[in-house]
Amino acid sequence: MSDLSNKIKQNASIWYTAIRNLSAIGCAIILLYVGIRLAIASTAEDSAKYKKMLTSWLVGVILLFLIHYIVLIMIKFSELFVKFISTAIESDTGTSNMEESLLSGILITGSNNISWGWGILYLLLDCILVFYEIKFLIMYTFRVLRIFIMTIISPLICMTYPIDTIGDGRAQGFNNWFRQIMVDIFIQPIHLIIYVVFIYSAGEIAKEAPILGVVFIIALDNAEKIIRNAFKIKGKGLRDIKLLKGKGK
Repeated sequence: MSDLSNKIKQNASIWYTAIRNLSAIGCAIILLYVGIRLAIASTAEDSAKYKKMLTSWLVGVILLFLIHYIVLIMIKFSELFVKFISTAIESDTGTSNMEESLLSGILITGSNNISWGWGILYLLLDCILVFYEIKFLIMYTFRVLRIFIMTIISPLICMTYPIDTIGDGRAQGFNNWFRQIMVDIFIQPIHLIIYVVFIYSAGEIAKEAPILGVVFIIALDNAEKIIRNAFKIKGKGLRDIKLLKGKGK
């Protein structure tokens, strides 16, 4: 797995460098264009417009050479949050494997009541856990691809920054890009909190009421939706991953 991660990072670095160099050339062309238009501007309004564009160009160039540091800092903070949450949960609950804890809670409760009903309950619980693990696998595979793509195109977003601000003075393209990559990076610790809380709580509930424990796991989707609505977070969530369904269904 580490080899695959290193390979992705190497490819991202290669493509990012190539696109950044291309974007630097594009920035030089934009500067030449803005300089010419500013020199031949016949009205004060045109002159103010291109001076403002020149300021935006400077911001875009600064972002061009700093944007990868911004992305790396966000990823580092996300990793620190995940590590902190994992350590805190492990120290508070005494376990690092929530699924194992949940299943053991069911098994302890049903150890003296082995029957077809208990067997079906074990199977149902195991299938639900596998289902969510597959959903997380698919979602985080797409998450890695989205972060990979958005990272390597970030120099192009920075290059178009001055052009994007011509109309209303706001860089909507850059703002949308930044918002999306920030959500994709920081959604991981949010998912971890939701998953750990629900899985651990389901394990505790299952010791007294196994069926309620299963229902608690199924509520994972709704919990994520509530948090997204509360914090106005947009992007792909658990409910957007449709297993065994076509795109158009």
